[in-house]
Amino acid sequence: MRFFILLLWLCVCMGGARAATDQGNMLDDFRDHAPWQAIASDQVRANLRADRDGSLCLDYDFAGVSGYAVMRRALPVSWPAQFNLLLRMKGSGAANDFQLKLIDASGDNVWWMNRPGYRLQPKLSELKIRRRHIDFAWGPTADRKLEKTAFIEFVIAAGNGEGAGRKGSLCVAGLKLSPRDPDPTSWPEPRVTQRAQFVDFDYGQAREFNGLLLHWPKQIGRVEYEIFSATESGQWQKLRRVQRGVGALDAVFLPESEARYLRIRWQGRATAPAVSIQSAQQWPNINAVIASLAATAPRGDL
Repeated sequence: MRFFILLLWLCVCMGGARAATDQGNMLDDFRDHAPWQAIASDQVRANLRADRDGSLCLDYDFAGVSGYAVMRRALPVSWPAQFNLLLRMKGSGAANDFQLKLIDASGDNVWWMNRPGYRLQPKLSELKIRRRHIDFAWGPTADRKLEKTAFIEFVIAAGNGEGAGRKGSLCVAGLKLSPRDPDPTSWPEPRVTQRAQFVDFDYGQAREFNGLLLHWPKQIGRVEYEIFSATESGQWQKLRRVQRGVGALDAVFLPESEARYLRIRWQGRATAPAVSIQSAQQWPNINAVIASLAATAPRGDL
């Protein structure tokens, strides 16, 4: 049996590759606060206020109970097959469950994104919600495809962590819908350009991915390398710097990344690696990364 050493790099990089600014349709810029209302469960207090930076804030107080606070408005939307929702928001308070809910005209069928234990950032920042992040939650409909909804809700539900069940705020400053082309049924092979100590991959259009498999020549020794990405040629962003020992295969977990171009740059006399992009379906989380590698690794190597 032929043995090799498998080195696994699982440093989580939630930022991933930054895409170029999306050009989309502004669903709400939150300058008009009249369409919005605050709703809360029993014993939870919630109200809306305008912040100095122009955002609309939901202030909530769970008063030590388990419950939820909601900011809601009527917002009819016809959803494209693939899209990004770009949400500018900030907040304060403990890590609670953050939910986006999309509700049809009957009020009975709900699609949602649920982020348990989500900590809001103190300054306005953009959260990109991809179509695959939104699932059918509940309702009597037999057709669970997201096509048309009539209401939208942003929800803070009391979490289980330290400080949950207390006061906080959720502030939203913009909601933009950016349609995108569906992914091809199969991706073409990238155009590869190799230089002395780096190799570039051009995939033809932006791709979403959750990580990379780097197949290094087995005969190399220790090599230090960096991974860069870009959505436009020449606008490179460093994703990771890696130091590794003797090995054949590296797994680099880069959740929620998106890029058209990838560059691997190394030091030393290494030969360029082959690179395999791993999608969110292949690597939804770290456990999936480990499971996929363990399936082919010799016993005891992982």
